[in-house]
Amino acid sequence: MGIGVACALLGSGKAAAQRARYSVYADLGAMSALADLNSSGTASLKGGLYLGGGLNWQMVPEDSSLVLQGDVTWTRQELRTTRAGNGTKVDLVFIGAIFDYTWIQARRFQFTLSGGGGVVLVHAEDSAAATRARPFARLGLGARYVLRPNLHAFLQGIGMIYDLQSFPAASVLGPYTRRQSEVGIGAGLALGL
Repeated sequence: MGIGVACALLGSGKAAAQRARYSVYADLGAMSALADLNSSGTASLKGGLYLGGGLNWQMVPEDSSLVLQGDVTWTRQELRTTRAGNGTKVDLVFIGAIFDYTWIQARRFQFTLSGGGGVVLVHAEDSAAATRARPFARLGLGARYVLRPNLHAFLQGIGMIYDLQSFPAASVLGPYTRRQSEVGIGAGLALGL
């Protein structure tokens, strides 16, 4: 009996692997910080363009409503402050896993909700040259249009939350520990493999 159960499990895993569907995607957009870096409002990050991309994994194509995404998003922002370091470039690289759920599908249009998280690498281009890895959470709302069966165009709005703790005092980001929130809007293409 145990051998029969093991064979059934191995067989179902093989069938699931055969049904798995993948796609790659790339997107471009703009991000902007919503919160100041300090309570007095004298320091903030000025948003900029973002570039993103990743891999979609649709485990069961017959039920395409839930997709797991491996995502990487890079953005460069500028520190605005009355202290030393005004104008310093700050790079943010978000690396995460996101669940994308299609909640409405009508003909060639799909509307999605997404959520997930991971780690953000924060690097300030200053004399301390410090990089810190911090956890982040992400929520999104999007729309997809099916151009061809294996090619989709999409538009998405995203929100991310993270903090800037643990920077050394010598870094221009050293004095700031407040939680940060970012919003962005972007567009991209996804190509099925």
